[in-house]
Amino acid sequence: MKQTNENRLLFVHGWGLDSGLAQVLFSEMQSPVTATGIDLPGYGRVPMIEDYTLDTLVQAVLGSVEQPVTLVGWSLGGMIAAWATILFPERVSRLVLINATPCFVEKKRWHCGMQKKIFHQFAKSAENNMDATRKRFLSLLFPVGTDAREGLRKLHAYVHTAPAPHADALDQGLELLAFADIRYRLLEISCPTLILHGTGDRLVPECAAREFRTEIEDARLEFISHGGHAPFLTRPRHTAGLIDAFLAAN
Repeated sequence: MKQTNENRLLFVHGWGLDSGLAQVLFSEMQSPVTATGIDLPGYGRVPMIEDYTLDTLVQAVLGSVEQPVTLVGWSLGGMIAAWATILFPERVSRLVLINATPCFVEKKRWHCGMQKKIFHQFAKSAENNMDATRKRFLSLLFPVGTDAREGLRKLHAYVHTAPAPHADALDQGLELLAFADIRYRLLEISCPTLILHGTGDRLVPECAAREFRTEIEDARLEFISHGGHAPFLTRPRHTAGLIDAFLAAN
């Protein structure tokens, strides 16, 4: 049965990890919302799809949505959530972007993306040994200059028990990150938007968050000190508090 709860919040995860980790964030939130993690195709127990594009991923995320919801997107999930808001503004009442970027890889006149050389090295590593590359990716979630051993231990324990992502979801997800660019339509986002960015992020520069803030009219930007690429895992209480305050005000 489809849910029609106007206070519904959907969390869209990023590359390499499913939505189960959102429970760390949900357990700290105080807002009276029904919070749900949505697994993208190829993650959790959701079947893989042939056509892996931003449009089809948006359809997967919004497939059960009949009334406006709050979308929370992390990393690649943030790009998907923003694109969903652009394509279907009537279905998204509020938007929260966590360490997201409108364009993951650097381009001409876009210096807020990962260097092409580094991204291609990462993609090549994934092609040769995806398991080892995914483990390396987990270490990159934690902020620069912090002792991440305990956090990594817990993260590896979760990954060990969670269903492994489909290989094609990982491969095609990287291909999507290599080419997707939604900068040219950010001005179309009109709903209240909260942009959260953990400092010390090794994957997405802070200027990407500032680009969202510049282009989205009704947007607020908050930096989370020492949050790294996944502040909802490294600083869940602080991240939850910022989201709670945003929901209460909007």
